[in-house]
Amino acid sequence: MQFWEMLDFLMKTTQTSNRMLAQELKVDPSLISRLRTGDRNRPRQLEQLKSMSSYFAKRCSCSVQRQAIADKLNVKASLTAQPELLTEILYTWLCEQDILTRNTKLLPAELKKATGVGSLSPTHAKNKLYYGNAGKRTAAALFFNTALTIAPSAVVYLYSDESDAWIQEADPHSADNRDWLAALIEKGCQLVHIAPPTLPAEMAYQSLTRWLNAYATGKIKAYYYPGLRDQVHRRTLFIIPGKLVLSSHSIAHRTDSCVTILATDEPLIQTYMTEFHDYLSLCRPLLHNHESPDSQIRLFTHFFSSQGNRIQKTPALSMNTAPSALTEYCTQILEQNGHKKISRYFAQAIQLMRACRNEELIDLGYLAQPEDVLAGQVTVTLACGPIFLPVTYTVSLYLAHLKNILNLLEQVENYHFVPLNRSQRSDYTFMVEEDQHAIILQNKKTPNVIELVERQRILLCWEYLNRTADEIGYRGSRRSDIKARLRGLIAQLEIL
Repeated sequence: MQFWEMLDFLMKTTQTSNRMLAQELKVDPSLISRLRTGDRNRPRQLEQLKSMSSYFAKRCSCSVQRQAIADKLNVKASLTAQPELLTEILYTWLCEQDILTRNTKLLPAELKKATGVGSLSPTHAKNKLYYGNAGKRTAAALFFNTALTIAPSAVVYLYSDESDAWIQEADPHSADNRDWLAALIEKGCQLVHIAPPTLPAEMAYQSLTRWLNAYATGKIKAYYYPGLRDQVHRRTLFIIPGKLVLSSHSIAHRTDSCVTILATDEPLIQTYMTEFHDYLSLCRPLLHNHESPDSQIRLFTHFFSSQGNRIQKTPALSMNTAPSALTEYCTQILEQNGHKKISRYFAQAIQLMRACRNEELIDLGYLAQPEDVLAGQVTVTLACGPIFLPVTYTVSLYLAHLKNILNLLEQVENYHFVPLNRSQRSDYTFMVEEDQHAIILQNKKTPNVIELVERQRILLCWEYLNRTADEIGYRGSRRSDIKARLRGLIAQLEIL
């Protein structure tokens, strides 16, 4: 596509006249006219192209304009939502490789002044530097957009222990990052992820849950470094072998990013790839995925046969406290859908859970609203085997479950129920045994069971869940309040 065609497209899309663009660039309108008709070649001054890109990005104020640009440039529409990111995309498009290569006489400092992006070397003009958190978001967006164009069987390598302030400063980017990860997995790519260090407890827990849906697909090989790390230097390294690398460094106490490198130079990519593999060779598997019912039952048997206090967080009410009527109902549903073997495993898992009531159990669960129960919108926490059935409560079954929890609170001193509010809910069941084991049950369309194997991370998750329970309160007078709340909810449901 010729430059004049690009310029004409952008001016029409953004409803920009020759005079308006000329005023922005401080040039004569006749120059814009000649550029637009092809009588003049693309400007050799990178500063002018950068100014054009910035102007057009600001003029894209509606979704129709952004979608038109996304379609024309063949990029994700979400990448055009942020002006600074769209500026960089348009600038890259308007420049093309040849104009950057011809301008190798420009020094890196001049490039930085003109565009905010510096050339790493005269022979590799696509190697760029991005400054600050906004630049890092731009670089990350370009990296993942490139990743979506690679072959489905490709492997993408990911590691970062830097502050995520650069993501949190712009919420749309945080959502985009999750979309990119899901899109790569859906495409069939394999991901190799080295998890960041485990301190502090809240960060360790949130880091784990942030990746949980991706881990459950079985498409990510996750590792952790078992040795001590210094508390000063931080690093991000994303690699698409043979295609692209993103690299940055920072100091631990800083939340702003200094510089991010985005490089396509093959020798440089290979150098970073060697560095990643060197680090990976020192790491150990972070978790094990248990997909088959046989493997899951072996894990449950090991988990529930151990002696120790436990804490768990579930998206609804836990199956540990399920009444017999509910387990029989779930078994029937499984059998009716042709999963007789799965139903037997499910019954075994419930028996194992119930047999382990001598130790203390802190049970964090969500109490549904009566109207949701009546509407059949409350799903039973059921995950067993490589199938997913959206089994929902009837009013009578939910009542029976609540009464069973209340009965346990009145008769079993070492059982504690901790009600979660709506904002504290999650889509998974997280069970941790003190100092021993942690398993995570997915309750979505990929009902895998994940076994966390890093001891330090298990301890920190235990600490975080206990801290959450303590903040809500479940002992002393608070225990009486919880029982009163259960009685009130039971009374409401009984009159429906």
